[in-house]
Amino acid sequence: MSAPHKPRFSVREAIAAHLEEDVGEVERTRRYQPTRCPCPVYTVGNDYLTATSSPKKNPKGDDQYVWRRVPQHGYVKLAGWQIWLAK
Repeated sequence: MSAPHKPRFSVREAIAAHLEEDVGEVERTRRYQPTRCPCPVYTVGNDYLTATSSPKKNPKGDDQYVWRRVPQHGYVKLAGWQIWLAK
């Protein structure tokens, strides 16, 4: 019996799944300054979110953000991604 298939995600798709929003809408309305940040960052109010493909990975970048893990749920957890929050 083969191992269960792990869904392929991008950071954008992981954030959209976490927020339960459309991927295209997340990219259009929530993406934060794409050329300024070393990893894709998305906004929710005054908060900043990113994602990594494993809870063991830290987000790429400099010391501009202090990232904290967000508890996982639903499809993001199933896919093995970690959502990170910075304020």
